[in-house]
Amino acid sequence: MTRVALVTGATGLVGSHVVERLVAEGWTVRALVRDPRGAAWVRQLGVAELATGDVLDRAAFGAAATGCDVIFHTAAAITPEAATWEAYRSVNVGGTAAAIEAAKTSGARLMQVSSVAVYGPSGR
Repeated sequence: MTRVALVTGATGLVGSHVVERLVAEGWTVRALVRDPRGAAWVRQLGVAELATGDVLDRAAFGAAATGCDVIFHTAAAITPEAATWEAYRSVNVGGTAAAIEAAKTSGARLMQVSSVAVYGPSGR
């Protein structure tokens, strides 16, 4: 049985490693990316499909999650151009809420993945 995973943040550091591992384990991987032109290298990792969308676009997120067994949500704002609370909140909180909704609607399991960047520059 082929397992299908949706990975958000697949072009980032954590997400790219999740994609590599899933492909190595025989999963079919769909990556939710904002701009497929800048994500060609992700396809070279063995990604079956690039789904165009943003974690804040609930319709695109939901469509990308359709038919998936698991959503690996690794997308996050680590250093947004406008380093304001809203810049972080909209992606990190709003994107996670959209991931929860996409999982609920599609019936996929949700795996929220983060990095040590959540601790800030001091790492404490």
